[in-house]
Amino acid sequence: MKALSLAMLCFMCLFGEIYVGIPGGYKDVFVKMINKYNSTHKIKVNALYGPMGVLMAQAKLNNLDVILGDREKLQKNVFKNFVKLGYGKLVILTKEKLKCVNEINNLKRLALPNPKGTTYGKAAAEAFKNLHLHPNTVIVSLMPQGINYLKISQCDGAVANKTQEVLLKKRFYALEIPQKYYNTIVIGFCVLHKNRGAEDFIKFLSSPEIEKYLQGYGI
Repeated sequence: MKALSLAMLCFMCLFGEIYVGIPGGYKDVFVKMINKYNSTHKIKVNALYGPMGVLMAQAKLNNLDVILGDREKLQKNVFKNFVKLGYGKLVILTKEKLKCVNEINNLKRLALPNPKGTTYGKAAAEAFKNLHLHPNTVIVSLMPQGINYLKISQCDGAVANKTQEVLLKKRFYALEIPQKYYNTIVIGFCVLHKNRGAEDFIKFLSSPEIEKYLQGYGI
């Protein structure tokens, strides 16, 4: 494993690239943005998309320079150099419009990402407890799985985030859960290797233009 990590680092240095880990649910948000970045910077960003668990494993093997995620999860995994981009917002996606949070209890099946291993599953469980709701849930491993269940009508609701609401706005209704009912979700990047490429990319992300772009996707 150490030999593989060393080889990856040598490869990155040789070809002038940095490797950035981004959870799969944010792929549609970052593809265009990274393409724009690569068109104006010498050191290119090579984005790796996938489940957070896989990305963190790659980060611990030194195969990533930068990783995107929520602050709590990243810092629990000893990734400390955190740069905030924005906030994650909890929503419930449905095929029929909900008028208020109490109507979540009326859903026949609500896809809930595992609260023990996912950011938005945990947030949803906190919100349901604080709102005294007891929806009929089916536990799924990850948020995208729950959204797929909703797409193929295996459930009539799915826990998601504001970004997925924006990406799927023509397909589903969305009810945003007030943030006061769950712990704040802070979204950002952890820099794993301090190098010119990582520094330039973080500077790019911190610009007002990108901040406005990300806000348009609920971040």
